[in-house]
Amino acid sequence: MATVTLADGRQFSGNASLAAGERIALALNGNEQAAMQLVRGSRADLSYLSPAGKRESVAVVTDRVSACTLHLEFVDPYSAQTRACLEAVQNRWPEVASSDTTTPSGTQWTPELRSLRDHGLRLLEERLQLFIGQLTDYLFDLSMTSGHSESGHNVHYEALNTLKKEGRIIAGGFLAEIGTLFEDLTSANNAGAEWRQRADEQSLGLVDIEEFEGFLALDRMISRGEELHQVALEALVIRLATLIEADPLNVRLPFHVEPMCHAFQTALANSSLPASVIPQVLSYFVDEFIEQLDSFYSPLNAELAEQGIRPRIDEEIINKGSLLKAARRARDGATQCM
Repeated sequence: MATVTLADGRQFSGNASLAAGERIALALNGNEQAAMQLVRGSRADLSYLSPAGKRESVAVVTDRVSACTLHLEFVDPYSAQTRACLEAVQNRWPEVASSDTTTPSGTQWTPELRSLRDHGLRLLEERLQLFIGQLTDYLFDLSMTSGHSESGHNVHYEALNTLKKEGRIIAGGFLAEIGTLFEDLTSANNAGAEWRQRADEQSLGLVDIEEFEGFLALDRMISRGEELHQVALEALVIRLATLIEADPLNVRLPFHVEPMCHAFQTALANSSLPASVIPQVLSYFVDEFIEQLDSFYSPLNAELAEQGIRPRIDEEIINKGSLLKAARRARDGATQCM
């Protein structure tokens, strides 16, 4: 989690990732409306978590706000503080200092939790590197068949060149956002429901139709992945809840399909990929990444089961159906009776 503090004391927090041109993109956690009022070029301090687990800061200026993301430029692009910040943000995931025993939300950093995080992020990095290579080939094939637009541009060829330049940044932004979620495993935020609010706003003419369609497309991606991996996801959520001694209905799994889809969409939005190509890239991401996550979830569940953490929960879910849905219905029913 990174925080931007302006000269007047206003603060904006969110997940930091690399953007094109060695800039910082801060995915805002609330205060989006206030951020829209920021003046371009405002001086501020960016506070972030270093790889050693310490809070560091660097001078930045505000650039623009788009898609709930605050874009920042460094005051001195060549300073030691700037290079340290870039290295920290580009790092695959924030390391936990040996003296740290809890996350900012109070979760105990047990060896099992560290192992789950590190194992999962290593697997994700490997899969993402493979996917970026497949996506490069996919865009090349499209560039050979799509032809040129009326303006004379081959948008898929442009996207191909952009991906070759920024593929590492896109992957780094994705992994950094997923890794940051381990700082708060019981967040009450439900970003997946955001499109429902947008649906209400769109019916009142308060949100752009293209943005609304983007939320709907993202929700379809998430629903598709949840349906395909329902048993594995639920087993991993329950095992994580058992590991951190929390109510599984309140646990946010960083490796869930939902945050992965959001993280990838944010990474694309912060890149220089042509906007017209992003829907095709997202669709390819679902087909070649999200749908193939069985071999990602399987070793994570196996690792926790071997440690004695709910070793038979998978069979229980298969035999009884969704345990989380049943628990949620029971909780909602009890609330209505009060």
